[in-house]
Amino acid sequence: MQQDPSPQTLDPARRRLGRRLAVLSHPAGMTHRNVFTDQLPTLALVGLGASEAWIGLQRAFEPVSQLIQLPTLRAVGRVRKRPILIGGQVLAVLGGLPLVAYGTLQGWGGDVALAVALTSLWVTAVGIVISQTVWFPLLRSYVEPGRIGEFFGVLRTGWHLTLIAYFLGAQQWLSAHPGSFGPLFAVATAAGVLRIALIARLPDSSAIQPDERMRLREVAALVR
Repeated sequence: MQQDPSPQTLDPARRRLGRRLAVLSHPAGMTHRNVFTDQLPTLALVGLGASEAWIGLQRAFEPVSQLIQLPTLRAVGRVRKRPILIGGQVLAVLGGLPLVAYGTLQGWGGDVALAVALTSLWVTAVGIVISQTVWFPLLRSYVEPGRIGEFFGVLRTGWHLTLIAYFLGAQQWLSAHPGSFGPLFAVATAAGVLRIALIARLPDSSAIQPDERMRLREVAALVR
């Protein structure tokens, strides 16, 4: 299998910058992802009167959207990873904006509010999947072979601590303001915007030549 050309085209200074920006941006990105795909949307949909069937559909958005990974990874053979990463994150942030106005949706009520909320969550899930598809392949170009464990340990520790802090704060907020989910989605949206600002500076390898294409076995290896 062909080796990813990225490690050979980034000098040590750009690789260090990439690791630094990855560590700084990952907590914001994972906060945005978890808030819009995990338990909070379930509670928000219940607040809008969603049935079990609608909640089950919402929980399937991200797994089903994984199918988008294959065409996205094929596109890596023609497009640089950073624009795909940024584009996915922008789509995810824009998709989630209606939930920032959750109070308005509550005022509408009924099927219209549920349709808007579900569409918002689905678009957000699609953007997140697109962004995540190229995120870890892009990280490969920044990691020193002998420090892979240390790097990913720092990466995971940072976003786990951030999520703990967020959800402790969310618990306190909902205890004082029951059913007020809009501000919680707003904080997550701000985290998504912060991630865009940080990943926009990520170093990327030189553009891939037009005659280079990603084979299916390479796609499968990256997915693994």
